Amino acid sequence: MPLPNKVRHSPETSSDRLAAASPYDLLRQEFTAFEALPTEESSWQKRKEIVRSLEGRVQAGAIALTSEQLEGCRNGPLMLGRILVYLLVAHN
Repeated sequence: MPLPNKVRHSPETSSDRLAAASPYDLLRQEFTAFEALPTEESSWQKRKEIVRSLEGRVQAGAIALTSEQLEGCRNGPLMLGRILVYLLVAHN
């Protein structure tokens, strides 16, 4: 009787990449996803929810950035990164 074929996984699956990603990398992914949302009135509620969630994490102390990362967010092109800097300053 032949043995069942084993499923081979590549050494780097998507869950491995997420596990290996730094918290800052995950934040940057959130920033990029936020930028991809339409700016029409129909998506304002979703944008507000994302900002409120980010603010809750800041208030809980769940987000810490190095000075380099903070400057990158402050001077970067991504709106949510600049909002994060504002929230960190306002709540610290």
